[in-house]
Amino acid sequence: GFEIAPDARAAIANQASRISVVSRERMRDELVGLMREPNAADGWDLMRELGLLPYISPHLQALVGVDQGPYHHLDVWQHSLLTLRNAGA
Repeated sequence: GFEIAPDARAAIANQASRISVVSRERMRDELVGLMREPNAADGWDLMRELGLLPYISPHLQALVGVDQGPYHHLDVWQHSLLTLRNAGA
């Protein structure tokens, strides 16, 4: 529920690859915490927007832009975020 200052957003995006120096255990702990939040989908999408997702979860990054055919109006990434948003509803 907070806004990241524009300069901070630019700095994060510019230095996204440096997330790889963070231990996997620390990333796990932070992601578990994120998943406990009601707005977890927004956090995941923010990681994508800032360029962190390829370093944190390349498998999830691969979902972005994948078409699901004529019966779905969302790509696989957006469908996954919608599912996550509705999981606790």
